[in-house]
Amino acid sequence: MSADPVQPTLLRRALRLVAIVIVFGIVGPPVGAVIFMLTVALIGMDWKPDASSMFLMTAFSLIYAAPLSYLIGLPPAMVAGALIGLRLAFFGRMGWLLALAAALAVGGLMEIVLGQTTVWGVSEDIAPPVLGITCAIATLACWTIVRCWDLPTIVRARAGATS
Repeated sequence: MSADPVQPTLLRRALRLVAIVIVFGIVGPPVGAVIFMLTVALIGMDWKPDASSMFLMTAFSLIYAAPLSYLIGLPPAMVAGALIGLRLAFFGRMGWLLALAAALAVGGLMEIVLGQTTVWGVSEDIAPPVLGITCAIATLACWTIVRCWDLPTIVRARAGATS
């Protein structure tokens, strides 16, 4: 006698989405702050870092930039969490390629919203898109935490798949 798999309720799916957004909101901004500060330091050092300087910059980032990162990093982190959470809670697993696309979309949106779209501008001294890269890396870091939090899709649940 085989039991039919139980389809997750809409409430359970919504709670999973909220949980994913919360993880992104808590983890994303500090990760982004450290990535941003290290990237800016690398640019300032002409991409020739030494280990002690990078260690000090990481410590500085964790002490000062991480708490302040919620002011600027919370909205894009929650948008990225909502995008990835919708996929995981309602449509099943999300591979790294789709997560990368979501990360780059949020990073590009952050560049556009803050007017930092230097990569598309025409000038002889083009700065790298630091904000976009920061958002993308922080989004991928958060995705690695929640990537297994998917719920079965309706098709998978009806077919009796357990994985």
